[in-house]
Amino acid sequence: MLMQAQPIYEAYEAVTGGKAVRTVYLTPQGERFTQQKAAELAEEEELILLCGHYEGIDERVLEEIVTDYISIGDYVLTGGELAGMVMIDAIARLVPGVLGNEDSSQEESFFNDLLVFPAGGMAGKNGAGSASLRRSQTDQSLAAGTVQGAYGAEAA
Repeated sequence: MLMQAQPIYEAYEAVTGGKAVRTVYLTPQGERFTQQKAAELAEEEELILLCGHYEGIDERVLEEIVTDYISIGDYVLTGGELAGMVMIDAIARLVPGVLGNEDSSQEESFFNDLLVFPAGGMAGKNGAGSASLRRSQTDQSLAAGTVQGAYGAEAA
C-alpha cells in the first residue's frame, strides 16, 4: 500500500505556510546518515522529516517537496518513524542549548571522525577500570584484610 500524495502535500503546505523548508525523506535508498550529516541538519532553522510507511509514499509528492533522501542503515523497518527518532536525537543534541554541557557533543566518539574515546582511553571514565565487575562485600573485606568472624570479632 502506497501513502497518497494529496494528504501529505496538504499537511506540508499547512506546516510550511508555502515557504521552502528543508525536507528529508527517510528511505533505505537514501544517502547514509552520519554524524557530519547530523551536524549539517542541526544548522537548519526549520527541518521536516517525512517518514514513509507500508510501501512508501507516492513519488509525485516526493518530487515536489523533498530536498534530501536519507537512510539510517542497510536494514528494513516497518516504517520511517524509528529512523526519524534516531535522527531527531542525533540532530537535536547538536543544537546549542539542548545539552546541559556544551562541550559534551565535542568530546564524543564520532566527533572529528574518532571511533574511540579521546586521549587516554576509557580508564577512569564511566566506571571503567575496576578490577572486577561484581565483587561481593565479602570479597572486598577479604581484599582489605578486615574479615569479621561469625561472632563479630575482626580477624586480620
